[in-house]
Amino acid sequence: MNVTITFTSVGADITGPFDLYSNTDPYPGGTPFETNVSLASFATPGYTSTNAPAGTTEVTCVATVGCGQVTVSCDSTTTTTTTIEETTTTTTTEGSTTTTTTTIQPGLYIKKADSSVGGDFIDIEHGGTYDGYPEPASGSGQDNAFDIYAIGTDVEITSVTIGNLTDFVEIDTFPDTLPCTISSGSPGYVTWEIGLRPSSSGEYSTTVSIVHDADNVESPFVFTLHCTVS
Repeated sequence: MNVTITFTSVGADITGPFDLYSNTDPYPGGTPFETNVSLASFATPGYTSTNAPAGTTEVTCVATVGCGQVTVSCDSTTTTTTTIEETTTTTTTEGSTTTTTTTIQPGLYIKKADSSVGGDFIDIEHGGTYDGYPEPASGSGQDNAFDIYAIGTDVEITSVTIGNLTDFVEIDTFPDTLPCTISSGSPGYVTWEIGLRPSSSGEYSTTVSIVHDADNVESPFVFTLHCTVS
């Protein structure tokens, strides 16, 4: 199945490259049918893939570096024109009259490397629970990093608080002082790392609370990190 995708406008923070997923094997968790497609490839006349699985009606383009994600619709002609920006994404299906408009609000967005999708970054939502990398009782092993992005506007971070300081510890931060302002320009994000330091095997969880001044999501932004130690 052939699909052509054209990015007609791209926000300054979007760099790519991109992996492409079909709705028949969707992101996250699915296997992309195209990988490492450069941003330049989507310029007019567009990027054409002959590998889209049969039955594809939507294609999700996910940046593997930095930020940028858009889902585009396909009809029988499988030619799609898309705009991907910091604030507004417009999706048009050529060969029909269907037009879908998706608004990406400027503000705060959080991503985390996730082992269930091969280490790719997943979106963190307010109130959600996310599995972290497990660590042995000795305290050695891989720590859990998450990135706080400012998209389309600068965002001030007042505090980042770990709820369970008995089993978890803040390993590394950038910047190392708060409050700090994340600029929406390059690189547009800061990174925090949280390590699990358990005394024995079992299930461990902690809340992470982020106080900020963005308008697109509640402050404090709170999610739960869950780890299993065998």
